Amino acid sequence: IADEPEVISRKIKKAVADKEGLENLYGLSEFFIKDFDRGNYKENNAKLKEDLAKAIFDHFADFRKERRRWLKNEKEVLKILEKGAKKARKVAKKKMTEVRKKVGLV
Repeated sequence: IADEPEVISRKIKKAVADKEGLENLYGLSEFFIKDFDRGNYKENNAKLKEDLAKAIFDHFADFRKERRRWLKNEKEVLKILEKGAKKARKVAKKKMTEVRKKVGLV
Protein backbone atom coordinates (compact mmCIF):
# COMPACT_ATOMS: atom_id res chain seq x y z
CA ILE A 1 0.00 0.00 0.00
CA ALA A 2 2.76 2.42 0.90
CA ASP A 3 5.16 1.37 -1.87
CA GLU A 4 6.37 3.91 -4.38
CA PRO A 5 5.55 3.41 -8.12
CA GLU A 6 8.87 1.80 -8.98
CA VAL A 7 8.46 -0.80 -6.23
CA ILE A 8 4.87 -1.61 -7.19
CA SER A 9 5.89 -1.91 -10.83
CA ARG A 10 8.81 -4.19 -10.00
CA LYS A 11 6.61 -6.46 -7.86
CA ILE A 12 3.87 -6.71 -10.50
CA LYS A 13 6.41 -7.36 -13.27
CA LYS A 14 7.81 -10.30 -11.27
CA ALA A 15 4.34 -11.90 -11.03
CA VAL A 16 4.19 -15.25 -12.79
CA ALA A 17 2.06 -15.15 -15.93
CA ASP A 18 1.09 -18.81 -16.15
CA LYS A 19 -2.62 -19.72 -16.15
CA GLU A 20 -3.03 -19.39 -12.38
CA GLY A 21 -0.88 -16.27 -12.20
CA LEU A 22 -2.86 -14.59 -14.97
CA GLU A 23 -6.10 -15.33 -13.12
CA ASN A 24 -4.67 -13.56 -10.09
CA LEU A 25 -3.58 -10.60 -12.21
CA TYR A 26 -7.00 -10.47 -13.87
CA GLY A 27 -8.70 -10.55 -10.47
CA LEU A 28 -6.62 -7.64 -9.24
CA SER A 29 -7.18 -5.80 -12.51
CA GLU A 30 -10.94 -6.17 -12.25
CA PHE A 31 -10.74 -4.40 -8.91
CA PHE A 32 -8.18 -1.71 -9.68
CA ILE A 33 -8.63 -0.93 -13.41
CA LYS A 34 -11.81 0.91 -14.30
CA ASP A 35 -13.79 -0.81 -17.08
CA PHE A 36 -11.27 -3.66 -17.20
CA ASP A 37 -11.68 -6.03 -20.17
CA ARG A 38 -9.56 -9.20 -20.30
CA GLY A 39 -9.81 -9.17 -24.08
CA ASN A 40 -7.64 -6.07 -24.23
CA TYR A 41 -4.77 -7.97 -22.62
CA LYS A 42 -5.06 -11.52 -24.00
CA GLU A 43 -1.76 -11.37 -25.89
CA ASN A 44 -0.04 -8.62 -23.93
CA ASN A 45 0.92 -9.57 -20.37
CA ALA A 46 3.47 -6.76 -20.18
CA LYS A 47 0.77 -4.15 -20.88
CA LEU A 48 -1.52 -5.82 -18.31
CA LYS A 49 1.19 -5.65 -15.66
CA GLU A 50 2.08 -2.06 -16.55
CA ASP A 51 -1.55 -0.86 -16.39
CA LEU A 52 -2.20 -2.81 -13.19
CA ALA A 53 0.86 -1.35 -11.46
CA LYS A 54 -0.22 2.18 -12.39
CA ALA A 55 -3.79 1.55 -11.25
CA ILE A 56 -2.61 0.20 -7.89
CA PHE A 57 -0.29 3.15 -7.43
CA ASP A 58 -3.05 5.63 -8.28
CA HIS A 59 -5.56 3.85 -6.03
CA PHE A 60 -3.38 4.23 -2.94
CA ALA A 61 -1.98 7.71 -3.72
CA ASP A 62 -4.11 9.45 -1.08
CA PHE A 63 -3.14 6.87 1.52
CA ARG A 64 0.57 7.42 0.83
CA LYS A 65 0.13 11.17 1.06
CA GLU A 66 -1.67 10.91 4.43
CA ARG A 67 0.90 8.39 5.68
CA ARG A 68 3.74 10.80 4.90
CA ARG A 69 1.86 13.55 6.74
CA TRP A 70 1.36 11.37 9.82
CA LEU A 71 4.98 10.21 9.80
CA LYS A 72 6.04 13.85 10.07
CA ASN A 73 3.78 14.39 13.13
CA GLU A 74 5.09 11.81 15.58
CA LYS A 75 3.96 13.75 18.68
CA GLU A 76 0.40 13.97 17.40
CA VAL A 77 0.36 10.25 16.57
CA LEU A 78 1.65 9.35 20.05
CA LYS A 79 -0.98 11.60 21.63
CA ILE A 80 -3.75 9.87 19.65
CA LEU A 81 -2.38 6.43 20.53
CA GLU A 82 -2.23 7.30 24.24
CA LYS A 83 -5.81 8.58 24.16
CA GLY A 84 -6.92 5.32 22.50
CA ALA A 85 -4.94 3.24 25.00
CA LYS A 86 -6.60 5.06 27.87
CA LYS A 87 -10.05 4.28 26.44
CA ALA A 88 -9.08 0.65 25.85
CA ARG A 89 -7.79 0.23 29.42
CA LYS A 90 -11.09 1.57 30.79
CA VAL A 91 -13.13 -0.90 28.71
CA ALA A 92 -10.76 -3.78 29.50
CA LYS A 93 -10.87 -3.07 33.23
CA LYS A 94 -14.66 -3.19 33.23
CA LYS A 95 -14.72 -6.40 31.17
CA MET A 96 -12.11 -8.10 33.37
CA THR A 97 -14.14 -7.25 36.47
CA GLU A 98 -17.15 -8.99 34.86
CA VAL A 99 -15.04 -12.01 33.91
CA ARG A 100 -13.56 -12.33 37.40
CA LYS A 101 -17.04 -12.25 38.93
CA LYS A 102 -18.31 -14.93 36.52
CA VAL A 103 -15.41 -17.28 37.20
CA GLY A 104 -15.59 -16.71 40.94
CA LEU A 105 -12.35 -14.81 41.47
CA VAL A 106 -14.06 -11.84 43.10
